[in-house]
Amino acid sequence: MCGIGGIVGPGIEGRRQRVAAMMGLLAHRGPDDAGLWEEGEVCLGHQRLAIIDLSPGGHQPMQEGAHVLVYNGEIYNYRELRRELTELGATWRSHSDTEVILKGYRAWGEGLLDKVRGMFALALWDQERRRLWCARDPFGKKPFYYAREGGRLVFASEIEAVVAGLGGRPRLNPEDLAHYLWKGYFPPGRTAYEGIFTLEAGRVLEFTPLKGRLSLRPFSREVFDLGQEGRVSREEA
Repeated sequence: MCGIGGIVGPGIEGRRQRVAAMMGLLAHRGPDDAGLWEEGEVCLGHQRLAIIDLSPGGHQPMQEGAHVLVYNGEIYNYRELRRELTELGATWRSHSDTEVILKGYRAWGEGLLDKVRGMFALALWDQERRRLWCARDPFGKKPFYYAREGGRLVFASEIEAVVAGLGGRPRLNPEDLAHYLWKGYFPPGRTAYEGIFTLEAGRVLEFTPLKGRLSLRPFSREVFDLGQEGRVSREEA
């Protein structure tokens, strides 16, 4: 379990301090390491619980070229993907699945999501396209909350961290709260607060701060058809 978060978009003072406060609220999710990355209108944060690669090589936010990644989860077939990427010419500085995701995106773009098997919530800043690209696994095992504030996007692994990023607590949403009290769950994508949403399972979120444009869409995946690629070796099991 790790914690991710960030603020993307113009017109805010103390952006780094806000993201640091968000990460402080997520410290219980990742006590092994913490990191912040800032450039222009973007600040990303990560709280790390080291599982696969315990070395400093798995530090996040992780950057390669124009791409910066924060990620929470575990990719079960990362060894297979690592071998495939190595055959494509990739070289490695760590043994982490984080680096596999980062290099996989650089090699395959969004097609990466059709290859990975595991649980994940991630956000990747593309410096060339000036775009934030986020995704959540098909079963929604890892949380991802977000909100709009003016022309900015605030996101995090927990609602309270999003609230801290907004700088003020939004109003409760009585209709969605009533739905929760009646049925035991919130409507898809909704939360107890007005303006704070959860990225639904198997969805991609893209945010372009220059245009203030946010888009949501499902990514294609036959989640129940594991086939040969979905099988793991005795060593991996």
